[in-house]
Amino acid sequence: MTPVRTCPPRAAWSLAACALLTYALGPACTPAPEAKKEAPPPSVRTAAVQRGLAARSLRYTAALQGSVEVKVYSQVPDRIRAMNVEVGDRVTQGQLLAVISHDMLESNTEASLAGLAAARTNFEALRTERDRVVKMHAAKAVGDAQRDRIESQVLGAEASVRQLEAMLASVTSQRGRAFVRAPISGVVGERFLEQGDMAAPQIPLLSLVQMEELKAEVRVPELELTEIERARAQDLPVRVRVAGLVDGRGERQPLVGRIARVSPTIDPASRLATVEVRLANPEQRLRPGMLAEVEMVVEQRPDALLIPGYAVLNEGAVGATGEGIHQVVFAVVGGKAHKLPVRVGLILGTPGPDGLPLVEIREGLQGDEQVVVRGHHLLHEGDLVELAGTGAPGAGAPDARAAEGGGSAP
Repeated sequence: MTPVRTCPPRAAWSLAACALLTYALGPACTPAPEAKKEAPPPSVRTAAVQRGLAARSLRYTAALQGSVEVKVYSQVPDRIRAMNVEVGDRVTQGQLLAVISHDMLESNTEASLAGLAAARTNFEALRTERDRVVKMHAAKAVGDAQRDRIESQVLGAEASVRQLEAMLASVTSQRGRAFVRAPISGVVGERFLEQGDMAAPQIPLLSLVQMEELKAEVRVPELELTEIERARAQDLPVRVRVAGLVDGRGERQPLVGRIARVSPTIDPASRLATVEVRLANPEQRLRPGMLAEVEMVVEQRPDALLIPGYAVLNEGAVGATGEGIHQVVFAVVGGKAHKLPVRVGLILGTPGPDGLPLVEIREGLQGDEQVVVRGHHLLHEGDLVELAGTGAPGAGAPDARAAEGGGSAP
Protein backbone atom coordinates (compact mmCIF):
# COMPACT_ATOMS: atom_id res chain seq x y z
CA MET A 1 0.00 0.00 0.00
CA THR A 2 1.51 3.34 -1.10
CA PRO A 3 1.95 5.74 1.82
CA VAL A 4 0.16 9.13 1.55
CA ARG A 5 2.31 12.20 1.81
CA THR A 6 0.89 15.31 3.51
CA CYS A 7 1.11 18.63 1.78
CA PRO A 8 3.42 21.40 3.07
CA PRO A 9 1.54 23.63 5.51
CA ARG A 10 0.93 26.73 3.39
CA ALA A 11 -2.44 28.47 3.84
CA ALA A 12 -2.36 30.13 0.38
CA TRP A 13 -2.46 26.87 -1.46
CA SER A 14 -5.76 25.63 -2.59
CA LEU A 15 -7.02 22.17 -2.08
CA ALA A 16 -6.59 21.42 -5.77
CA ALA A 17 -2.96 22.52 -5.74
CA CYS A 18 -2.27 20.34 -2.77
CA ALA A 19 -3.85 17.36 -4.47
CA LEU A 20 -1.83 18.04 -7.65
CA LEU A 21 1.40 18.24 -5.67
CA THR A 22 0.59 14.99 -3.89
CA TYR A 23 -0.04 13.28 -7.23
CA ALA A 24 3.23 14.62 -8.66
CA LEU A 25 5.46 13.80 -5.69
CA GLY A 26 3.78 10.53 -4.64
CA PRO A 27 5.82 8.09 -6.71
CA ALA A 28 9.09 9.71 -5.73
CA CYS A 29 8.24 9.34 -2.05
CA THR A 30 7.23 5.62 -2.27
CA PRO A 31 10.01 3.27 -0.91
CA ALA A 32 11.47 0.81 -3.46
CA PRO A 33 10.63 -2.92 -2.91
CA GLU A 34 13.50 -5.10 -1.56
CA ALA A 35 15.28 -7.40 -4.07
CA LYS A 36 14.64 -11.15 -3.56
CA LYS A 37 17.75 -13.19 -2.44
CA GLU A 38 18.44 -16.45 -4.32
CA ALA A 39 18.81 -19.62 -2.16
CA PRO A 40 22.36 -21.06 -2.16
CA PRO A 41 22.88 -24.41 -3.93
CA PRO A 42 22.61 -27.46 -1.67
CA SER A 43 25.80 -28.71 -0.03
CA VAL A 44 26.72 -32.30 -0.91
CA ARG A 45 29.54 -34.71 -0.34
CA THR A 46 30.90 -36.89 -3.15
CA ALA A 47 33.07 -39.99 -3.50
CA ALA A 48 34.97 -41.30 -6.48
CA VAL A 49 34.00 -44.59 -8.13
CA GLN A 50 36.58 -47.24 -7.20
CA ARG A 51 37.74 -50.41 -8.91
CA GLY A 52 38.40 -53.42 -6.77
CA LEU A 53 37.43 -56.92 -5.73
CA ALA A 54 33.74 -57.63 -5.24
CA ALA A 55 33.04 -60.87 -3.41
CA ARG A 56 30.14 -62.65 -1.74
CA SER A 57 30.74 -65.05 1.12
CA LEU A 58 28.87 -67.55 3.25
CA ARG A 59 29.74 -67.73 6.94
CA TYR A 60 29.38 -70.59 9.38
CA THR A 61 30.51 -71.44 12.91
CA ALA A 62 32.20 -74.68 13.92
CA ALA A 63 34.63 -76.05 16.50
CA LEU A 64 38.17 -76.86 15.41
CA GLN A 65 39.30 -80.48 15.56
CA GLY A 66 42.59 -82.24 15.00
CA SER A 67 43.03 -83.61 11.51
CA VAL A 68 43.57 -87.04 13.14
CA GLU A 69 42.32 -87.89 16.63
CA VAL A 70 42.98 -91.37 18.04
CA LYS A 71 41.82 -92.85 21.32
CA VAL A 72 44.29 -95.30 22.86
CA TYR A 73 42.91 -98.39 24.66
CA SER A 74 44.40 -101.15 26.76
CA GLN A 75 43.75 -104.67 25.55
CA VAL A 76 44.76 -106.08 28.93
CA PRO A 77 42.06 -105.85 31.63
CA ASP A 78 44.17 -105.05 34.69
CA ARG A 79 45.41 -102.20 36.87
CA ILE A 80 47.39 -99.35 35.34
CA ARG A 81 50.89 -99.67 36.72
CA ALA A 82 52.32 -96.49 35.18
CA MET A 83 51.22 -93.54 32.99
CA ASN A 84 54.26 -92.06 31.29
CA VAL A 85 52.76 -88.98 29.58
CA GLU A 86 50.80 -85.91 30.58
CA VAL A 87 48.23 -83.84 28.69
CA GLY A 88 50.01 -81.65 26.14
CA ASP A 89 53.07 -83.89 25.78
CA ARG A 90 54.29 -84.56 22.26
CA VAL A 91 54.84 -88.23 21.49
CA THR A 92 56.22 -90.16 18.55
CA GLN A 93 54.85 -93.32 17.03
CA GLY A 94 55.86 -96.36 19.08
CA GLN A 95 56.64 -94.39 22.25
CA LEU A 96 55.69 -96.11 25.54
CA LEU A 97 52.61 -94.40 26.97
CA ALA A 98 51.45 -96.66 29.81
CA VAL A 99 52.21 -99.98 31.51
CA ILE A 100 49.42 -102.33 32.61
CA SER A 101 49.95 -104.86 35.38
CA HIS A 102 50.71 -108.28 33.85
CA ASP A 103 51.76 -110.60 36.66
CA MET A 104 49.54 -113.42 35.42
CA LEU A 105 50.86 -112.96 31.92
CA GLU A 106 54.38 -113.21 33.27
CA SER A 107 53.50 -116.49 34.98
CA ASN A 108 51.91 -117.83 31.83
CA THR A 109 54.95 -116.84 29.83
CA GLU A 110 57.32 -118.60 32.21
CA ALA A 111 55.14 -121.71 32.18
CA SER A 112 55.03 -121.69 28.40
CA LEU A 113 58.79 -121.31 28.21
CA ALA A 114 59.31 -124.25 30.58
CA GLY A 115 56.84 -126.45 28.70
CA LEU A 116 58.44 -125.59 25.40
CA ALA A 117 61.91 -126.40 26.71
CA ALA A 118 60.72 -129.81 27.93
CA ALA A 119 58.98 -130.53 24.63
CA ARG A 120 62.09 -129.64 22.66
CA THR A 121 64.21 -131.91 24.88
CA ASN A 122 61.79 -134.78 24.35
CA PHE A 123 61.72 -134.11 20.62
CA GLU A 124 65.51 -134.19 20.35
CA ALA A 125 65.66 -137.44 22.36
CA LEU A 126 63.08 -139.06 20.10
CA ARG A 127 64.94 -137.92 17.01
CA THR A 128 68.11 -139.55 18.33
CA GLU A 129 66.24 -142.74 19.09
CA ARG A 130 64.66 -142.70 15.64
CA ASP A 131 68.06 -142.46 14.00
CA ARG A 132 69.24 -145.48 15.99
CA VAL A 133 66.16 -147.54 15.13
CA VAL A 134 66.43 -146.65 11.46
CA LYS A 135 70.02 -147.98 11.40
CA MET A 136 68.95 -151.16 13.16
CA HIS A 137 66.07 -151.56 10.73
CA ALA A 138 68.48 -151.28 7.86
CA ALA A 139 70.55 -154.09 9.43
CA LYS A 140 67.40 -156.23 9.84
CA ALA A 141 67.80 -156.02 13.63
CA VAL A 142 64.31 -154.58 14.21
CA GLY A 143 61.08 -154.91 12.38
CA ASP A 144 58.93 -152.43 10.52
CA ALA A 145 56.52 -152.02 13.40
CA GLN A 146 59.20 -150.73 15.76
CA ARG A 147 60.47 -148.31 13.13
CA ASP A 148 57.01 -147.01 12.38
CA ARG A 149 56.28 -146.55 16.07
CA ILE A 150 59.33 -144.36 16.65
CA GLU A 151 58.53 -142.31 13.56
CA SER A 152 55.07 -141.67 14.92
CA GLN A 153 56.49 -140.61 18.28
CA VAL A 154 58.86 -138.17 16.62
CA LEU A 155 56.07 -136.60 14.61
CA GLY A 156 53.94 -136.24 17.75
CA ALA A 157 56.80 -134.61 19.65
CA GLU A 158 57.41 -132.21 16.78
CA ALA A 159 53.73 -131.25 16.75
CA SER A 160 53.84 -130.63 20.51
CA VAL A 161 56.84 -128.34 20.08
CA ARG A 162 55.06 -126.31 17.41
CA GLN A 163 51.92 -126.05 19.51
CA LEU A 164 53.88 -124.84 22.53
CA GLU A 165 55.75 -122.34 20.36
CA ALA A 166 52.43 -120.94 19.16
CA MET A 167 51.17 -120.74 22.73
CA LEU A 168 54.35 -118.95 23.80
CA ALA A 169 54.00 -116.48 20.93
CA SER A 170 50.40 -115.78 21.96
CA VAL A 171 51.32 -115.32 25.61
CA THR A 172 54.27 -113.12 24.66
CA SER A 173 52.05 -111.01 22.39
CA GLN A 174 49.49 -110.67 25.17
CA ARG A 175 52.24 -109.69 27.56
CA GLY A 176 53.46 -107.10 25.05
CA ARG A 177 50.01 -105.52 24.99
CA ALA A 178 50.51 -104.62 28.62
CA PHE A 179 53.01 -102.03 27.35
CA VAL A 180 50.75 -99.48 25.62
CA ARG A 181 52.56 -97.62 22.82
CA ALA A 182 51.57 -94.65 20.67
CA PRO A 183 49.91 -95.74 17.41
CA ILE A 184 50.65 -92.34 15.79
CA SER A 185 52.79 -89.28 16.45
CA GLY A 186 50.92 -86.38 17.98
CA VAL A 187 50.00 -84.52 21.15
CA VAL A 188 48.27 -86.00 24.20
CA GLY A 189 44.87 -84.35 24.13
CA GLU A 190 43.16 -85.98 27.13
CA ARG A 191 43.84 -88.55 29.83
CA PHE A 192 40.74 -90.52 30.76
CA LEU A 193 42.31 -92.81 33.39
CA GLU A 194 45.04 -92.40 35.98
CA GLN A 195 47.66 -94.65 37.49
CA GLY A 196 45.97 -97.29 39.66
CA ASP A 197 42.70 -97.27 37.72
CA MET A 198 41.40 -100.50 36.25
CA ALA A 199 41.97 -100.59 32.51
CA ALA A 200 39.53 -102.34 30.20
CA PRO A 201 39.29 -102.76 26.42
CA GLN A 202 36.11 -100.63 26.39
CA ILE A 203 37.59 -97.61 28.24
CA PRO A 204 40.17 -95.35 26.53
CA LEU A 205 43.35 -94.51 28.42
CA LEU A 206 44.06 -91.26 26.56
CA SER A 207 43.69 -89.53 23.20
CA LEU A 208 46.32 -88.43 20.70
CA VAL A 209 45.79 -85.51 18.33
CA GLN A 210 47.75 -84.47 15.26
CA MET A 211 47.74 -80.65 15.35
CA GLU A 212 49.92 -79.75 12.35
CA GLU A 213 46.65 -79.50 10.44
CA LEU A 214 43.23 -78.80 11.92
CA LYS A 215 39.75 -79.23 10.50
CA ALA A 216 36.34 -77.68 10.99
CA GLU A 217 33.22 -79.60 10.08
CA VAL A 218 30.48 -77.10 9.20
CA ARG A 219 26.84 -77.93 8.67
CA VAL A 220 25.55 -76.36 5.45
CA PRO A 221 21.93 -76.01 4.27
CA GLU A 222 21.23 -77.97 1.12
CA LEU A 223 20.26 -74.77 -0.74
CA GLU A 224 23.82 -73.46 -0.32
CA LEU A 225 25.57 -76.72 -1.10
CA THR A 226 25.65 -76.15 -4.87
CA GLU A 227 27.34 -72.77 -4.42
CA ILE A 228 29.97 -74.29 -2.14
CA GLU A 229 30.71 -77.10 -4.58
CA ARG A 230 31.09 -74.55 -7.39
CA ALA A 231 33.40 -72.43 -5.21
CA ARG A 232 35.50 -75.51 -4.45
CA ALA A 233 35.80 -76.29 -8.15
CA GLN A 234 36.94 -72.69 -8.81
CA ASP A 235 39.35 -72.79 -5.84
CA LEU A 236 37.84 -69.64 -4.32
CA PRO A 237 39.27 -68.42 -0.99
CA VAL A 238 38.29 -69.90 2.34
CA ARG A 239 39.12 -67.91 5.50
CA VAL A 240 38.97 -69.06 9.10
CA ARG A 241 38.92 -66.70 12.10
CA VAL A 242 39.11 -67.57 15.78
CA ALA A 243 38.53 -65.28 18.75
CA GLY A 244 41.83 -66.20 20.37
CA LEU A 245 43.98 -65.06 17.44
CA VAL A 246 43.84 -61.28 16.92
CA ASP A 247 46.12 -58.59 15.52
CA GLY A 248 47.34 -55.40 17.20
CA ARG A 249 43.99 -53.69 16.59
CA GLY A 250 42.06 -56.47 18.29
CA GLU A 251 40.62 -57.82 15.02
CA ARG A 252 40.58 -61.52 14.34
CA GLN A 253 43.24 -62.56 11.85
CA PRO A 254 41.98 -64.47 8.80
CA LEU A 255 43.73 -67.79 8.24
CA VAL A 256 43.79 -69.54 4.88
CA GLY A 257 41.74 -72.72 4.70
CA ARG A 258 40.60 -75.14 2.01
CA ILE A 259 37.52 -77.24 1.40
CA ALA A 260 38.76 -80.80 1.85
CA ARG A 261 35.52 -82.74 1.60
CA VAL A 262 31.85 -82.21 0.85
CA SER A 263 29.49 -84.82 2.19
CA PRO A 264 27.76 -86.76 -0.62
CA THR A 265 24.61 -87.15 1.48
CA ILE A 266 22.18 -84.78 3.22
CA ASP A 267 20.58 -85.39 6.59
CA PRO A 268 16.87 -85.93 5.77
CA ALA A 269 15.80 -84.58 9.17
CA SER A 270 17.78 -81.32 9.28
CA ARG A 271 18.34 -80.87 5.51
CA LEU A 272 22.00 -80.15 6.27
CA ALA A 273 25.21 -81.51 4.77
CA THR A 274 28.71 -81.62 6.26
CA VAL A 275 31.56 -79.69 4.65
CA GLU A 276 35.06 -80.30 6.00
CA VAL A 277 37.45 -77.34 5.93
CA ARG A 278 41.14 -77.84 6.74
CA LEU A 279 43.82 -75.30 7.63
CA ALA A 280 47.51 -75.55 8.38
CA ASN A 281 48.68 -75.06 11.95
CA PRO A 282 52.50 -75.29 11.75
CA GLU A 283 53.12 -73.11 14.83
CA GLN A 284 50.27 -74.78 16.70
CA ARG A 285 48.77 -71.47 17.76
CA LEU A 286 45.34 -73.00 17.20
CA ARG A 287 43.95 -75.68 19.46
CA PRO A 288 41.24 -78.28 18.96
CA GLY A 289 38.01 -77.11 20.54
CA MET A 290 38.42 -73.45 19.58
CA LEU A 291 35.25 -71.88 18.15
CA ALA A 292 35.94 -70.67 14.61
CA GLU A 293 34.11 -68.60 12.02
CA VAL A 294 34.48 -70.17 8.58
CA GLU A 295 34.03 -67.82 5.62
CA MET A 296 33.67 -69.37 2.17
CA VAL A 297 33.81 -67.05 -0.84
CA VAL A 298 31.24 -68.32 -3.33
CA GLU A 299 31.33 -65.47 -5.87
CA GLN A 300 33.89 -62.80 -6.74
CA ARG A 301 34.87 -60.35 -9.50
CA PRO A 302 38.35 -58.82 -9.31
CA ASP A 303 37.81 -55.59 -11.34
CA ALA A 304 34.37 -54.41 -10.24
CA LEU A 305 33.07 -50.83 -9.98
CA LEU A 306 32.50 -50.01 -6.31
CA ILE A 307 30.74 -47.06 -4.68
CA PRO A 308 29.51 -46.38 -1.14
CA GLY A 309 26.12 -47.95 -0.59
CA TYR A 310 24.74 -44.64 0.75
CA ALA A 311 24.97 -43.21 -2.77
CA VAL A 312 22.26 -45.53 -4.12
CA LEU A 313 18.66 -44.33 -3.95
CA ASN A 314 15.51 -46.37 -4.55
CA GLU A 315 12.82 -44.81 -6.71
CA GLY A 316 9.42 -45.97 -7.89
CA ALA A 317 6.25 -47.31 -6.37
CA VAL A 318 6.62 -49.83 -3.59
CA GLY A 319 4.53 -52.83 -4.52
CA ALA A 320 4.05 -56.25 -2.99
CA THR A 321 6.92 -57.68 -5.05
CA GLY A 322 8.99 -54.52 -5.43
CA GLU A 323 8.94 -54.78 -9.22
CA GLY A 324 8.35 -51.04 -9.62
CA ILE A 325 11.49 -50.10 -7.70
CA HIS A 326 14.60 -48.98 -9.59
CA GLN A 327 17.90 -47.65 -8.27
CA VAL A 328 19.70 -44.42 -9.17
CA VAL A 329 22.74 -42.40 -8.14
CA PHE A 330 23.57 -38.71 -8.56
CA ALA A 331 26.88 -37.83 -10.18
CA VAL A 332 28.36 -34.33 -10.07
CA VAL A 333 29.53 -32.99 -13.45
CA GLY A 334 30.41 -29.30 -13.90
CA GLY A 335 28.86 -28.40 -10.57
CA LYS A 336 25.49 -29.95 -11.45
CA ALA A 337 23.83 -33.12 -10.23
CA HIS A 338 22.89 -35.69 -12.87
CA LYS A 339 20.70 -38.69 -12.12
CA LEU A 340 22.01 -42.02 -13.44
CA PRO A 341 20.05 -45.30 -13.30
CA VAL A 342 22.23 -48.17 -12.07
CA ARG A 343 22.07 -51.90 -11.39
CA VAL A 344 23.53 -52.98 -8.07
CA GLY A 345 25.44 -56.25 -7.85
CA LEU A 346 27.20 -57.60 -4.78
CA ILE A 347 27.01 -55.86 -1.42
CA LEU A 348 30.40 -55.89 0.25
CA GLY A 349 30.69 -56.51 3.95
CA THR A 350 33.95 -54.56 4.29
CA PRO A 351 34.01 -50.74 4.19
CA GLY A 352 36.00 -48.65 1.74
CA PRO A 353 38.83 -46.22 2.53
CA ASP A 354 36.39 -43.58 3.82
CA GLY A 355 34.69 -46.05 6.15
CA LEU A 356 31.48 -46.31 4.11
CA PRO A 357 30.20 -49.77 3.15
CA LEU A 358 30.63 -50.48 -0.55
CA VAL A 359 28.36 -52.00 -3.19
CA GLU A 360 29.13 -53.24 -6.67
CA ILE A 361 27.60 -51.44 -9.67
CA ARG A 362 27.06 -53.82 -12.58
CA GLU A 363 25.52 -51.28 -14.99
CA GLY A 364 25.10 -47.50 -15.27
CA LEU A 365 28.59 -46.14 -14.43
CA GLN A 366 31.78 -45.82 -16.45
CA GLY A 367 34.21 -45.66 -13.53
CA ASP A 368 35.30 -42.00 -13.63
CA GLU A 369 32.25 -40.42 -11.95
CA GLN A 370 31.97 -38.60 -8.66
CA VAL A 371 28.82 -39.85 -6.96
CA VAL A 372 26.95 -37.99 -4.22
CA VAL A 373 26.92 -39.79 -0.87
CA ARG A 374 25.52 -37.03 1.37
CA GLY A 375 22.77 -34.49 0.66
CA HIS A 376 21.35 -36.28 -2.41
CA HIS A 377 17.88 -37.25 -1.14
CA LEU A 378 16.30 -33.91 -2.22
CA LEU A 379 18.29 -33.44 -5.43
CA HIS A 380 16.77 -33.26 -8.91
CA GLU A 381 18.27 -33.62 -12.34
CA GLY A 382 20.40 -30.60 -13.22
CA ASP A 383 20.45 -29.00 -9.76
CA LEU A 384 23.46 -26.83 -8.96
CA VAL A 385 25.38 -28.25 -6.01
CA GLU A 386 28.18 -27.15 -3.74
CA LEU A 387 30.72 -29.44 -2.22
CA ALA A 388 30.60 -29.53 1.55
CA GLY A 389 33.47 -27.48 2.95
CA THR A 390 34.47 -25.78 -0.34
CA GLY A 391 31.84 -23.06 -0.68
CA ALA A 392 32.46 -23.08 -4.43
CA PRO A 393 29.40 -23.87 -6.57
CA GLY A 394 30.27 -25.10 -10.01
CA ALA A 395 33.57 -26.64 -8.87
CA GLY A 396 32.06 -29.77 -7.46
CA ALA A 397 33.71 -32.49 -9.49
CA PRO A 398 37.34 -31.32 -9.39
CA ASP A 399 37.20 -30.41 -5.69
CA ALA A 400 35.51 -33.68 -4.83
CA ARG A 401 38.23 -35.67 -6.52
CA ALA A 402 40.90 -33.73 -4.67
CA ALA A 403 39.11 -34.37 -1.38
CA GLU A 404 38.80 -38.11 -2.05
CA GLY A 405 42.44 -38.68 -2.92
CA GLY A 406 43.12 -37.55 -6.48
CA GLY A 407 41.80 -38.03 -9.99
CA SER A 408 40.95 -35.82 -12.92
CA ALA A 409 37.70 -34.05 -13.59
CA PRO A 410 35.31 -35.77 -15.95
